[in-house]
Amino acid sequence: MNYSGLKRAIKIAVKARRPVFVWGGPGCGKSAVIFQVAQELDGYEFKDTRAVHYDPVDFRGIPKVVEEFTKWFAPDFLPKKGKGIWFLDELNAAPQAVQAALYQLILDRKVGDYTLPDGWVIVAAGNRDIDRAITNRMASPLCNRFAGHYELEVDAVEWKQWALANNIVPELVAFFSWRPQLLYGFDPNRTDKAFTTPRTVEFLSDLIKAGLDPEKDYEMMASCIGQGTATELSGFYRIYQSLPDLEEALKNPDTVKLPRENIGAMYALVGALARKASKKTMPAIVALAKRVGSDFGVLLIKDAIAANKSVAETGAYVEWAAENQSVLI
Repeated sequence: MNYSGLKRAIKIAVKARRPVFVWGGPGCGKSAVIFQVAQELDGYEFKDTRAVHYDPVDFRGIPKVVEEFTKWFAPDFLPKKGKGIWFLDELNAAPQAVQAALYQLILDRKVGDYTLPDGWVIVAAGNRDIDRAITNRMASPLCNRFAGHYELEVDAVEWKQWALANNIVPELVAFFSWRPQLLYGFDPNRTDKAFTTPRTVEFLSDLIKAGLDPEKDYEMMASCIGQGTATELSGFYRIYQSLPDLEEALKNPDTVKLPRENIGAMYALVGALARKASKKTMPAIVALAKRVGSDFGVLLIKDAIAANKSVAETGAYVEWAAENQSVLI
């Protein structure tokens, strides 16, 4: 299931007040998607609990004698009021005794004297057994307590929309637009410590912003995303640095020289221009979209909107969209 499909499934589960489990390889974006759902739902909180950090008795709380009876006092980390998503991350990494302690809480929304508030819904996640991660087999009674089991797959197109809206450096967005198959390089049969995932690409983006030079700091880059992807990315950066001056391109969109002979350079140029999208620059971007060919033109306009949604309100975009209805569909 891709990112948008998973978000829709979680929102339906939240509305139905039923728990679901999200499976996926390391770094594919499970927790990020669940957090985004909580942000998109009006007034919802997000609470992250790692079951592996607790003992079975922790969820029930501690006993205290009250009027000759034993009453269980719930621990502070349990949701108390309001509404939100209670995220049980790495649930299948917890010992089976801890998983068993959650049976009643996941199905009946209560444990001991504690009842989960009506506005809260449990969403759990974990790595697959094939991922060589620390996992414990989930017992069938626990599996059957979830209203859905969804396996998240990395979708490079949807990741790109997220990256454009979340300030991932434009060179990385352009590179993985050109080489989307490299975005998720995890192989459970290999022993590499560093490999490419959406998570490590975000790390690399932060390192570049902090001063890492992809052309000079190859070892640092490889230690983050793996040697294979780092080698290709280093070469792509050399292409990126040879692009026409972006300000010149936006100033003279009808005459600037375009690197048509180099597909990688065209992806790089489109990615760089999209990050410059604004109501002021949109007429020039539309003029460039008309020059780069239909495929790259559509890519440029879609990326520009993903980077800055307000440009869809400009006359330049409206005119371009009217002229290109067939390719947009």
